[in-house]
Amino acid sequence: MECGTERFVVGGIGMTAFGSRPTDFPIYHLLPATYQLLPVTSGGSPLGGGIILRYTTESNNEEDEMKKLGVAVLGAMMVACLAAVALAQGNPRGTSSLTIKGKTVSVDYGRPSLKGRTTDALLGRLKPGGVWRLGADTSTTFKTGIDLAFGDVTIPAGEYSIWMQRQEDNSWKLLFDKKHGQWGEPTPNPADCFASVPLTESKPASPVETLTLTLSKASGGGTLTIQWGTLEVAAKFKAK
Repeated sequence: MECGTERFVVGGIGMTAFGSRPTDFPIYHLLPATYQLLPVTSGGSPLGGGIILRYTTESNNEEDEMKKLGVAVLGAMMVACLAAVALAQGNPRGTSSLTIKGKTVSVDYGRPSLKGRTTDALLGRLKPGGVWRLGADTSTTFKTGIDLAFGDVTIPAGEYSIWMQRQEDNSWKLLFDKKHGQWGEPTPNPADCFASVPLTESKPASPVETLTLTLSKASGGGTLTIQWGTLEVAAKFKAK
């Protein structure tokens, strides 16, 4: 998009939506142009975001300008790629962990807040079979240093991204994907995920404003509890 000698190069990692465009972010002076990285989010939604690279030229000769900008734009885009994830993450991160038989089990996730919305309205948009990223920004990462048994499903020691899939009866399943570190959309194809386990739903004592994932100890293993708004689901596991 052009506006005089000011241009916007739209890019991002799994970008799906645009919201406000902040302006007070680092400015890079790479002659013959000035660059500014502008993250864009979807209003705090866990659905995605991206960045805009804005550059303002210092020459009025269009042909000469384009020739000179080649190398500078390449350098600026490299900066953009390195800074994209850090700039575009609009939600705080949360962690929880526990130790089983001397091995660590942990979860790291983005923490969106309701901000006047409801989980029924937000997650109600998912049709049966639809997948929620279970957080915001970079995908939620589940790490285990020991093999775990979720019922009759074994999750080997390793690192996974985890997601939630709505079922036909409006219950939920927890998906484990061997790919991790994804940012934004799209969500994985459930058929390509390593495993899925059912989640048990219960009624929370009170609504939870900010998404909270908790790993707590239980006899011979632990429980992963997911709370947001009026949603509370959990999966129990044991060490193998």
